[in-house]
Amino acid sequence: TSCCVVGCRSRYSPSSSLKFYRIPCGSRPLQVNRRRLWIKAIKQANGKDYDFSGNIRICGAHFISGELSLDNESPDF
Repeated sequence: TSCCVVGCRSRYSPSSSLKFYRIPCGSRPLQVNRRRLWIKAIKQANGKDYDFSGNIRICGAHFISGELSLDNESPDF
């Protein structure tokens, strides 16, 4: 698995402490909002025409704290 952010060379390794996260999905309002925010941020980094098909993941290096947050007030939400 590799990170979906263009230019990021991070790849999953069992021995690494770097975590990888799937793009949020689901139909609950919190999940829908989090997915919208993530897609907006990834498109900003990759370009508006980025294709979100397949099993894409983003690495923790792109989060301020190094990992995602479920707190909607956190910038890592």
